[in-house]
Amino acid sequence: MHAPAQMCDHTTVFTLCSQTDWEQVLDSCRGFFFYGMEGSFLSRLVVERLVAMDLQDCQMMVLLDLTRSSESRKRKTDSSENKSTSQLSLEKPIETAILLSLVGVESIVANQWPTLLQDNALRATILWDNEVPQASREEPRPTTLGLVLYGLPHQAIV
Repeated sequence: MHAPAQMCDHTTVFTLCSQTDWEQVLDSCRGFFFYGMEGSFLSRLVVERLVAMDLQDCQMMVLLDLTRSSESRKRKTDSSENKSTSQLSLEKPIETAILLSLVGVESIVANQWPTLLQDNALRATILWDNEVPQASREEPRPTTLGLVLYGLPHQAIV
């Protein structure tokens, strides 16, 4: 992920970032890897501002969100009280994928349902290890990730 020096970097807790920080990161990326500790990706953004963005340069988003625990259920209930029904419905996986597709993201890989933190950590490790070039490449390990790929990249067949 690319982020200007004054913004939140990959080690920063993104819940501390402003809406402007999020918009700058999303606007400058060709690929976006979100590893959410709790809740959904869209719960961190103002959806009305996201829909005004043009993310056609973003070829793929990986959203490892929807992490749940007994404590997070209570926090989600508390934070949901200030949100409209339409805002809450957009935080569901299929609706999030549709919204991101409409603003230009070509492909979205996302969890289908709520998951445990350690399961998302495993998914992140497997996805990252298979995407980052390595000098001594091991054989890929077959695994079930419980992810869905929404959208297809644009292809030209000549």
